[in-house]
Order: sequence, then structure tokens, then C-alpha cells
Amino acid sequence: MVRITSIEGYWWPLSIECECGITFEVDSPTDFSVKEDLTDDQDWTFLTALGGEAEASIDNNEIAITTENEGTVDYSVQLVQPNLPMKQGGVYQVSFDAYADTDRTMKVDVSAPDRSYRRYLEDTTINLTAEKQTYTLEFTMTDSDDANGRLEFNMGAAGSTAGIRISNVTLKK
Repeated sequence: MVRITSIEGYWWPLSIECECGITFEVDSPTDFSVKEDLTDDQDWTFLTALGGEAEASIDNNEIAITTENEGTVDYSVQLVQPNLPMKQGGVYQVSFDAYADTDRTMKVDVSAPDRSYRRYLEDTTINLTAEKQTYTLEFTMTDSDDANGRLEFNMGAAGSTAGIRISNVTLKK
């Protein structure tokens, strides 16, 4: 039996240290290696609203978003990871790989759906190109603890319907 003495972070991948001094990295579905139902509230959820017409699919360890109509607001085409526990005073790092069929933008944030969608990580515009790049964002959680933070990739109303691919998403404390 192994007793866990500490867990780094609250999201994937988790670093778990046992009392024997060994640290284990626990992988997650954030590498998109497993196809999942993107319409439920488990793990990732893909949403469209206010004129957004798009589809998302998981293949080759990435999620591909194809957009027919970008809609009227940034969240008209949206990929979210809900139910992320956020701790007051925690310093967090969001990292992901992304690219697009042609140059375009998308916005990334961490929000509080139960608190009028307040932003813990402010909306950050990401300039995507056809070359896969790694993006890293940091923020400090200044609000009180929240069991339901939400990572958002907003792809609506960006002046483009170019396809986007996202992979290797992590949120670490």
C-alpha cells in the first residue's frame, strides 16, 4: 500500500508524492487521447450560442474545431473544461499547444460560472498561425476558493472561421 503525502495542483496532470519519496505523474484526458462526448458536463464540453455554428472532434491526440459561422460574441464557439477547483492565493499556469488552418485569433480565460462569469485569468487573445505552438499563461487566484472554475477557449466573433486544433492542455498550481 502507498500512502499519498502530497498532491501538486488540482488538475491534470497531477504530481503525486508518496511517503517513500517517489513522485508519480498521473496522466489525464487533456491530451485528447480518448474520444469523449463533448456535449455532456464531464471533462470537456463544446458549446455554440448566438449564431455560432461549429463542430468539434477528437482525433490524433488533439481536438479539432471546424466553424461554419463564427456567431456574434466570442463565446459563440466555445470549448470549456468545467469543475476546476481554484484556491485563493494559488498561482496557476495554463499551458496548451494550438494552431489554425490560417492565421486567426482565439481567447483563453479561466472563469467563475457560479460568480457571474468573473475572470480569474482575464480574457487573453492568442494569435494562432498554421504552425503548432505552445502557449503558457499565468495568473494568481485572488478571489475566495471556488470549486467550479472553468477553463475556456473562445473562438467566436474573431473575424475568421478557420479551423483550430488544440492539444496538451494543462492547468497547474
